[in-house]
Amino acid sequence: MKKIITFAIILLCLFSCQRFFEMELPDKEPRLVVNADLRAGEPVEVFVSQSKHVMEVADFQAVDDAKVELIEDGVRSYELSLIRGEENNDPISYGSDNIEIKPGSEYQLIVSKPGLPTASATVRVPFPVEIDNVNLTTRIIDPSTRATITDFILEFEDPLEENFYEISVYYRGEMDVSWRDDPMVFEELVELEAKNPVYQKEYLIGSTNLIIDDVLFNGRKAQIDFSGVLMPELELEVTITLRSISKEYYDYVHTLALQRFNSQDPFSQPVQVYDNIVDGYGILGASASKKYVLTHFGET
Repeated sequence: MKKIITFAIILLCLFSCQRFFEMELPDKEPRLVVNADLRAGEPVEVFVSQSKHVMEVADFQAVDDAKVELIEDGVRSYELSLIRGEENNDPISYGSDNIEIKPGSEYQLIVSKPGLPTASATVRVPFPVEIDNVNLTTRIIDPSTRATITDFILEFEDPLEENFYEISVYYRGEMDVSWRDDPMVFEELVELEAKNPVYQKEYLIGSTNLIIDDVLFNGRKAQIDFSGVLMPELELEVTITLRSISKEYYDYVHTLALQRFNSQDPFSQPVQVYDNIVDGYGILGASASKKYVLTHFGET
């Protein structure tokens, strides 16, 4: 009986000692969120929204009354027009088909909206790098199911300065089937896995892009080994894209992927996603691409 009374007293003391603290969260003013990847030879597209308070549950609010200006090499200025999607839920953006994004040029993006600080960022477009050669070898990884995997060897000459790259593989093939008048089309971006653990980060597993730097081959011939699954026993047109990307875009992709990966673990360290927008949030990146197209039949 004494034990029961003692336990009850301990519980009473514990609950009577509870205190509740009110925490005042910082009330930051709303800012513009700007996201754009300037791609050489492609139309310009800039997405603009407005930040929200940390306790708000509503989606980010798209901004359709902003002034968006792109300045090339500090001289030529372009004002971008609002582009609405065909459906109500489609994102809106600002763009122009009359701007030619040039490798080597520097671009400043300035976005303003009444009542909010003007956001801006500057980026230089990298030069594209030619692909010298691509070798493909398909091998069986499971004899019982005849499942296969394709090994790629991508070769190119890396310029002397610091460079960053995004590698992707896309395939397209057709097959005649008895129940259709026209061929069945198979097309897909391929999930890639780098052979070198320096490039195959845990938080990028399952990605359709390899995002790498040139630390291991700066100024020399690069040979990147990676693998992916192609449609077996079908003649395919395979397109390998080597995209030279700005450091800003490289840092953004890596930190964003790491933040998403760590969000699954409540005990992991928080990750600050890289951004380069002054007086706002978001990323202005730039890139230039070269493609290598070949025909491949997925037999071993």
